[in-house]
Amino acid sequence: YTTARDMAILSYALLNKYPQARKYYSAPYLKLGKKKLRNRNYLLRIWDKADGMKTGFICPSGFNLVATANVNGRLVVGVVFGTRSGKARAQKAKVVMETAAGYPATTSLSALQNEGGTPPNLRKRVCGGTGLQMVSADKISGWGATFGKFKSAAEAEAVINGIQAVKVNAFSKAGSGVVRIPFTKDFVPVTYNISKSTSQSLCQQVQGAGGKCEVVTPSVFASFASLSGREKAKGGKPSAKKVRKKRRKPASDK
Repeated sequence: YTTARDMAILSYALLNKYPQARKYYSAPYLKLGKKKLRNRNYLLRIWDKADGMKTGFICPSGFNLVATANVNGRLVVGVVFGTRSGKARAQKAKVVMETAAGYPATTSLSALQNEGGTPPNLRKRVCGGTGLQMVSADKISGWGATFGKFKSAAEAEAVINGIQAVKVNAFSKAGSGVVRIPFTKDFVPVTYNISKSTSQSLCQQVQGAGGKCEVVTPSVFASFASLSGREKAKGGKPSAKKVRKKRRKPASDK
């Protein structure tokens, strides 16, 4: 098996030793005769700063991506392992790289060390089951924070993973996951069950890195729980309005 550190070192070597090959990493497609083979790196289509690099997939490790981007003149390399789709790996890479670009480099790549042990087998998570960090709206309480609102759970989860990846200190003390706002199709990445001061510290760190963060009070989470209860009581659907139909009178014979 390999590690994210291994892939980062390899990509750095390729970029420096073979700079002329970079045009291939960002090519939207390759043409073979009359056929066009589309680049599977979805990141190139959702982020104009991205310019590479290589995708991969197997069930035990999920959808993987070694991504490169030019952020304000700075070359950023991101390695993402273990997502459930090509879009999810791109969305996660974008969040991780945008967040990382907001921090100064504190160590060299060669100084990073691989962690020991056997890597987890993600076959069940990736090729079977949901795998998302979904949390029911009636299970969250205390103080917390939200990090934007999204139309898909995968996008919301990518934000959670991005914050975890850069090891925001306050985040490690919080419960976290993705909540669907009751009676809507919107998804929110949240942290919960922490103190007011921890919530404020968390948002300061995330906002300082250019991310979105809003402190959430216990009363707001309580309203989420109330709405969730009402939604469950209605079977997850808004009550149907009764419409009285008018009977059409037959036309009179003339």
